Amino acid sequence: MLETLKMALARHPRLFDAALRIIPPRSQAEEFFASLGDGVRFVQIGANDGLRWDPLRRSIIRQRWTGLVIEPLPGVFSLLQRHYAHVLGVRSIQVAIGARDEVLRFWTVSQHFLDGLHEEVQLFYLRKSSFQREAVENALTRVGDGERQYLAERGHIPGPVDLQAVVVPVEVQCLTLNSLLAQHWHTEVPHLVAIDAEGHEAKIIPAIDFSVVRPRILFYEACNLVAEDRDRVEAHLRRAGYSVRPMGGDAIAMLP
Repeated sequence: MLETLKMALARHPRLFDAALRIIPPRSQAEEFFASLGDGVRFVQIGANDGLRWDPLRRSIIRQRWTGLVIEPLPGVFSLLQRHYAHVLGVRSIQVAIGARDEVLRFWTVSQHFLDGLHEEVQLFYLRKSSFQREAVENALTRVGDGERQYLAERGHIPGPVDLQAVVVPVEVQCLTLNSLLAQHWHTEVPHLVAIDAEGHEAKIIPAIDFSVVRPRILFYEACNLVAEDRDRVEAHLRRAGYSVRPMGGDAIAMLP
C-alpha cells in the first residue's frame, strides 16, 4: 500500500512531501536521521532523484534541514532539481565527489537499454551508476529476489544483457568534499555527510581533510566495499577521532 502511494505521488513532489509529514520512519536509517532533530546542516552525496529510496528526505522535509544534494548524472540531476525546487534551504549541485578535483569516467547504462522501460525501472538502474564499471555490471547481472520482484511488478523481467553495449561511460566533473564545501559553503561545516556512491566511498572518505572539514556524523553505504577498502575507510575515520558502527548495509561514523 505504501509503495503504491509513493509511486502515485512520485510525480508530485509537494504531495509526496505532504505525505512524508505524517508518515512515521519506515527504516532503521530513517529512524536514525529523525533522531538527529531539527535544523541539521547536511551534504548528501549520491542523492539520485531525491525522492525514491531516499532515507534523508523525510527528515529534510519534516525537520527543516538545510544543505546540498549532489548528483552527477544529467538526466537524474534534472529530476533532483525539480523535486527540490520548492524546498527552501536545499541546493542541488551537479558534480561527483571523489579523491581529487578532476574530470573522471563514470559508468552508467545506455539510453538504448532504458528506452521503453517504466520510469521507476529506469531510475532503479540509473541509481546503480558508479565509477566502478563492475558495480554497474553486477547491478545488471546479479539481481536479488526482492529487486527482481520489484522490477517484475513494473513490467521488466531482468535477463541476459550485452554488457559491452549496455554499460557506457560518461565524463563527469569531480571534486573532493573539501573543495565542494570551499566553493559553496565557505566557512560553514555540515553536521552530517551522507554518502551513497556504489563503492566510491573508498575514494571519497580517505580524501576528506578532517583538519578543515569535520562533520559530526558520516553516514555511508558500506555493503559495496570490499574488505580491504572497508578497513581502510574505517581506519581513516578512527584516526580522525570517529567511532564507527554498522547499521544494516550502511555504517555510521560519529564524533564523541
